Amino acid sequence: MATQEIAVTEKAGQIALPEDLQGAWGTEEVTADDVVIPKLLLMHGQSELVLDGTCNIGDIIKSTDHTKLGDRNDPVAVIPFMMYKTWVTNELVGKKYEWRGEEPLTPANSSDAWEYYMYKGAEYPIDTDDKEVRKGGVAWRRDRAYNFYALLVSELESGKTRLPIRLQFKRTSWKAGKQIASFFSECSMDKVPPAIKQWNISSEVIKGEENTYQIFTVKMGANSKVDQIHRCKDWYLEINKTDSKYVNDNTDEEAVTVETTDDSEAQY
Repeated sequence: MATQEIAVTEKAGQIALPEDLQGAWGTEEVTADDVVIPKLLLMHGQSELVLDGTCNIGDIIKSTDHTKLGDRNDPVAVIPFMMYKTWVTNELVGKKYEWRGEEPLTPANSSDAWEYYMYKGAEYPIDTDDKEVRKGGVAWRRDRAYNFYALLVSELESGKTRLPIRLQFKRTSWKAGKQIASFFSECSMDKVPPAIKQWNISSEVIKGEENTYQIFTVKMGANSKVDQIHRCKDWYLEINKTDSKYVNDNTDEEAVTVETTDDSEAQY
């Protein structure tokens, strides 16, 4: 019994349970829509977790529990296995844009305005001459985003993989996401899964004319192991089930103020 209890402890990272208490009883009603897929976050100077002393500038953390996964000098190794693109919409509140939602980025809406006013439920150009709209409307902006589902190599190697993590690259980090997206395109042409390669996610300090900020950087890493690719495929199939309702954590730590240098060119 003692040997069995120790094995349970090592596997679950919890207390050792006697045989009559083992099992997932009490979880019968848990479904996919109860599961929140964490997001990889890069800490900026104005991130709340930096301001309250929890994290340091440049830390790369998991959004759901704030676990530090890496930083500028210690890249996070991941295996991206699925990609999609979105528009991220933000509303101007005071001098800061706040996240309001995401929608698929498609050929039909790819030319939508980046900045615009919302007034009485309708959208107006940001340079409108309508005085009523300029006075009573609220400024919004859209950001293109590359999104990837990935597995953390550290979790795969430790045997403690629970959930994928979502990587999101937008604004000044858009070019980093495009590197991975280009590799996905090559894999499509070569008819191989993109999970064959690991990627190292790090960050870089950029000094602009008006401010200093952090951006994600990426670098292709080692070949993935066969068992790691199997785990990626398992999750790819799971997420793509017709009844899959997994929820993304949409925490956004990228502070965007009206004084932020225009970065529209960085999103191509």
